[in-house]
Amino acid sequence: KSQLCVSSCNSSMNSLSEATDGDISTSRSAWMNEGIGSSWAKIPLATGSSSIKRVYVRGTWPWNTTLSVVRNDGSQRIISNLNPLLNYKDVSIDLSNEYTVKSFLFQANTRDGVMRGFCYANVGDCKTMTINEIAARANDCYEQLTLDLGSVNFVNRLVFKSSGFVGGAIYSSIDGYNFFNRSSLTRFAGKNTQQTLILGKVAARYIRFRYFTSSEPNREWDKVYVNDIEVFGFPALTTSLNCPNNCSFVGTCDTSTGSCLCNSLYSGVDCSFKNCSPSCVNGICINGLCVCNKGYSGSLCESAVCPSNCFDRGQCVAPGVCACVAGYGGSDCRKTVFNSVNSGNHSQHLLVDYPLMAGSSKVVKSATRTKFYQSQFGACGGSLHPFDCGDGSCASSVGVCSLRSKYDRQTEKKAWSSTSYDTKTIPAIGFFASSASQYAYHVGDGSQGTFWQSGICYSTGYVSVPVINILNNACVNHRCVASTSIGSNSSASFTAAITDMNFDTPVSAFFNSAAGKGFVQVSLVTPTAVVAVSAKTNCGGVVQVIGVVSGTNAYMLIGTIQTSSNYKAVNFEVVDNSTLSGVVFSAIGLESSWRGGVQVFELAVRAGPCYEFAGIDFGKPVAVSALTVRHFAGSAGYVTATYYESSVDQMTWQVLDTDGSIPSQSTDTLDVELYPAVLMRYVRVRHVLKEKAAVKVFVWEIYAWDEAGKNGQLGTAKPNPISFRNLIGVNGIFGWGTGSYSSTLSPQRGPAVFSPTCGHARNYQNWNWDVSDPTAIPGFDQMVAPGSTDHGALPGSGSRLYFDWLNWDNEYTAWKSSGMEVEVSVQFTSSSFPQSLFKDPFMNGYNYGFYFSRHFGRKNGTGDVTGMEVGNEPWIAGMGYSDPAFYSSLLMGMAKGAKDGDPTMRVLPAHFGSLNDSLQRFNASHVRYLDALNVHGYSWLQTVLGRTGVHPEHNMSTQHEVNDLIRFRDAALPGMPIYLTEWGWDSAGGGEDCNPPAGISGPPSPVCVTEAAQALYAIRGALMLARKGLQRLTWFFYGNQATDAASWDVVKGLFSRSGLRSTSAAGYQLKQSYYALKDFIAILGATNFQAVIREDHDSFIYLLANGTNYASHIVAWRPISASESGSINVTFSSTSYPSSAWSLGHSSLIKASLPLLNSTLMQWTMSISIYPTVVALILPEEAPSVTSVQTKTPSQAPSTVNPIPSSQPPSALSNTAPSIRPSQYPSTLNPTPSSPSKFPVSTTFPSARPFLAPFSVTPTQSKQPTFVPITMSKSPTIKPSYNPTSFKSPTFSPSTTSAPSKVPSRNPSFKPTSSSPPTTFPSITTPTKNPSYKPSSICPSSKPPTFIPSITSSPSFSKSQNPSTFKPTFSLTLAPISTKQTTVQPTSCQPSTLKPTSLKPTLLTSLSKSPTTNAPTLKQSSNKPSSSSTLPTSITKSTKPTFKPTKVSSANPSA
Repeated sequence: KSQLCVSSCNSSMNSLSEATDGDISTSRSAWMNEGIGSSWAKIPLATGSSSIKRVYVRGTWPWNTTLSVVRNDGSQRIISNLNPLLNYKDVSIDLSNEYTVKSFLFQANTRDGVMRGFCYANVGDCKTMTINEIAARANDCYEQLTLDLGSVNFVNRLVFKSSGFVGGAIYSSIDGYNFFNRSSLTRFAGKNTQQTLILGKVAARYIRFRYFTSSEPNREWDKVYVNDIEVFGFPALTTSLNCPNNCSFVGTCDTSTGSCLCNSLYSGVDCSFKNCSPSCVNGICINGLCVCNKGYSGSLCESAVCPSNCFDRGQCVAPGVCACVAGYGGSDCRKTVFNSVNSGNHSQHLLVDYPLMAGSSKVVKSATRTKFYQSQFGACGGSLHPFDCGDGSCASSVGVCSLRSKYDRQTEKKAWSSTSYDTKTIPAIGFFASSASQYAYHVGDGSQGTFWQSGICYSTGYVSVPVINILNNACVNHRCVASTSIGSNSSASFTAAITDMNFDTPVSAFFNSAAGKGFVQVSLVTPTAVVAVSAKTNCGGVVQVIGVVSGTNAYMLIGTIQTSSNYKAVNFEVVDNSTLSGVVFSAIGLESSWRGGVQVFELAVRAGPCYEFAGIDFGKPVAVSALTVRHFAGSAGYVTATYYESSVDQMTWQVLDTDGSIPSQSTDTLDVELYPAVLMRYVRVRHVLKEKAAVKVFVWEIYAWDEAGKNGQLGTAKPNPISFRNLIGVNGIFGWGTGSYSSTLSPQRGPAVFSPTCGHARNYQNWNWDVSDPTAIPGFDQMVAPGSTDHGALPGSGSRLYFDWLNWDNEYTAWKSSGMEVEVSVQFTSSSFPQSLFKDPFMNGYNYGFYFSRHFGRKNGTGDVTGMEVGNEPWIAGMGYSDPAFYSSLLMGMAKGAKDGDPTMRVLPAHFGSLNDSLQRFNASHVRYLDALNVHGYSWLQTVLGRTGVHPEHNMSTQHEVNDLIRFRDAALPGMPIYLTEWGWDSAGGGEDCNPPAGISGPPSPVCVTEAAQALYAIRGALMLARKGLQRLTWFFYGNQATDAASWDVVKGLFSRSGLRSTSAAGYQLKQSYYALKDFIAILGATNFQAVIREDHDSFIYLLANGTNYASHIVAWRPISASESGSINVTFSSTSYPSSAWSLGHSSLIKASLPLLNSTLMQWTMSISIYPTVVALILPEEAPSVTSVQTKTPSQAPSTVNPIPSSQPPSALSNTAPSIRPSQYPSTLNPTPSSPSKFPVSTTFPSARPFLAPFSVTPTQSKQPTFVPITMSKSPTIKPSYNPTSFKSPTFSPSTTSAPSKVPSRNPSFKPTSSSPPTTFPSITTPTKNPSYKPSSICPSSKPPTFIPSITSSPSFSKSQNPSTFKPTFSLTLAPISTKQTTVQPTSCQPSTLKPTSLKPTLLTSLSKSPTTNAPTLKQSSNKPSSSSTLPTSITKSTKPTFKPTKVSSANPSA
């Protein structure tokens, strides 16, 4: 825990932290260093050398592992030989003869220091060791207890009984900190030996008994027993008290007060505490000795402690921090800086400032463009520290701001442990099963690699299952009669073995002369029709199996057991006998007329089907809100049904609602939401088998979560300073699927199509497009033909990039010109760049990051790119890099290179499958060069259909797995933005369905939702994710993919229909989600999330602000599936008045009814549905007259809304520029009103659907702001650390077996052409539906216009015309507009104008800045014809694209 441990392949200070954390369930490995053929781990004592009495170790050990002690002089002594036979066993070693131990050394060597043969799964010549725990003690073990007498007393006598110790002492104290030895304790035999101790007159409040236990090997587990302690004395009253302990004879007693005046060397109430002189530098003084803080040593704690004393190659400047001399690095200076062989140290290169690689750093760029982008920066721009930390300081990255605000190396281990943020399952204390119960624990062991397998119920396996065998223990309950025991008082005990569910315990029923037979008869508890009867007998004659018909004394023969079946279990299927089937029996019996009687081993009856089950016991009733289960019910056709059931007493079982039948033959997991939460102590999976089905069934795992849900709760909802326009983006690719440069596309084909829906776009830029291998320098400054300065022309074959046709300037200039910020994911995979190609991952990454940033950055480059990601998903099976250290070094290099190239470039890491995977690859050292965290999150649920698309608010949606990253960020990196760079839903629409293409059979892709659902979830998802505080939401994808069987099969349909428009095969049709997002941005693009009003299973209601510190809108909806319908009324309080209302999520904007307002109580009653209803707000004094429910006029309503007191920090909404640097926004505080508001807000905000009581309103007449600060009422929980890749898709990502492809699919083989112009142009109008005007309640105007212009004809173009001189002509007509229409399409007004301009918005903060309106400007289209091409319209994970643009025709250079 002193963070000083080091091992063979990792010198990080906390590389072995779990080996000394006091927990034997955690572990760390010391990997084999193949270069030296050994593994080792060194564990020093944090306090320096010391005498040690005993050391304890637990772990897994290779053969020939030694554990040695290292002395002060460096010499070593082997104290134990460890080997695999001791794996997972406690090893305790006596060190009583070793007096000077400085450290412990584990070491495992190959035979001669050279690795030979093979090493696979730790089999072969493997020397990697795993240490669960090492612990040492310097003193004898002891137990102690302390009595608190409540006040200071004079104690003169103690009487007590104790045993089990070998010695001890009694101490006294006045203050509870300084204890004085008053007497020793002598061992007495027996527990009842009474001891009396005379103390004289001792002033004490606390009495401490310390008992030393035996260290003898056979007595280490002795316990100490203490009872009957009696303390005799009298209170130390001030009137009778001189001074405590006579001031210990080192002070003067003040008899008037009874207090001591100590001399300078002592302190304490009785002067018993010896001071330290000089004072302790880095520690505390206890009785004259300095007890040092962690990481310090010395008599005054003046010396910092560093691992291995910095190997004498540097100076220890702080605990665990070495300042190494030139040429050395690492946490202990033992590493040669450039020696990266077998190093797993993520931060190996941090201590060296790498010089720039030789080569041109000149950037060919437009001076005008560069000047424009430089002008965007504020006070921090232009320096090497362009990011504003929000506290008046500037930093080189947002990560530096985050580390500066809260980073404590003492808590680094906990803060950077992913298990601290996972949501834990409800722990099980027990397990049960119908059969093979010894393996039932596998259903709760957290491992997807283990499972419970049942026995075989049919035909006689059910006999040992009490809930199926209805005769279980019937004889014990006096329901049996046998011919031998008639009239006997001991019949129950004599016949017990007949129904003890054991085929091996016989009872002899001798021949009864009176009855003329030997027999056994067992009564049923309740007369019933039976399914089967089973028995095992031994008899010299035929044994008849009979049934007694209920209500009569009639016997019916069920079957006979021949002598050939003696000692065999025999089963009779009653249901197969038409005469017996359905007959209700009251008793079942066996009888034989053979005079030797009959020996009965067992008699059993089954009244229902066979079934098998396994489950877990929580130990007490708990409320369960979610289950995830994995099972398999054997071969198809043998199972009737599978059920999930719960119980509080294991007697009565409730079938849980799984929203559909459970697929018995599926081996995938199934997510089950339980709403409301179900109280249970037991939960089980039960497979009901078909009759005569002799099969085994399986259960892998049952996970259960409490009311916090599968993904836990988040903290208090805070205002999100990012406007929705800047929040939402779209993922695109080169040419947006057209095969031509975006700079050549018309507004109907390129990035301009998508700019109305979002504020930024993200491109996948393949590293292998730019260079032939990762060691090469990319020629971004030479992407044009030699001598050319025209960045708008096609480059021919003059580009210095690997693809000589490629000019990213042409592409990104068009993206930027469309009004979107550009972010780039630098994509690389092991198939395009195998790890072996990286000669030095750090330097290879550094070079690419530097030259990319220097060319495209906003300060030193073209300004076209605002941010870059170091990889997209470099972890997917078969295409990623499994070695965390490799990516860690690459990330460090590329991020540092990017910052050196242009400090304004925002840098993000790649997304990985889980938080644990991410934290294995980057740490606080990397964060210094990062500006945001990166995550992908799709909304899926494991259902009976497999992975299925689901609405975003669903309590078990995988989209909520982002909560882990949010909790980590809040704890370790406060203020660090989180970018959700991929999210969305697949859907039909745009002329394409979700069925597999021709050549592939199968059902539609279950991840697909309907076209209407995709549009609806896009809006609701954006609102919910903004509430989580995410600062980028980049939709995947711009368009549909996979038009043929080959491309569909690569990803099994996943992401093939996630676009906002269809593929070229369907004519690039815009889908309903496109129009929904376009309307959303038009209405709410300038607003941002502000607060939660209500968030539960019935409704989500949010307050929005308009970006100028005023509440502007309330938005509400039902958080249910799009397949459900119907509206409900919700009531809540608000001091604002509604102005106008609109329904979102449709293909066009629809006007909605205003909420019903009760101005007396200031309550809204609002009808809500699955579609979000947004209501514009006005202040009470501006409200219209309302007569229906008011009891006072609007003039009586509050005329003002109190601003935030000036002492409170203002919201960050007023002083940020979202379109420039959204990643650097400071975290904001909730505005705090001066007194309670009558705006009741939820106090807990879980990630998904919380389980809250119905929303209640307490009317109040106070005049307060529209909302109050939100507080968290429940601490976040954590989740299990398992990562079942075989059944559960990775966090926020598709499963590794069907990973989506996000890279252009093939190697470019030709260049884009500038083809002959078409005979007609496509329509130049932007894609809208029902274009019309905005009513006055939305757009600020004195009255609605009577006419608007519309284009009635498209421009024409002939082949003879020169496109460079072509000017289109239009015919305009004025179309009258009906004022009664309720379906309108917004045109040119900004979201900030959704209220009448004469009305004031509701003030949120004390700032007085007025809202501004930025009216959009119309830009003339370039009207360039689209180049014909076959450039990629989809993304796959193959290595290289198969296209390149062709040269422009010299005959038509202006094209």
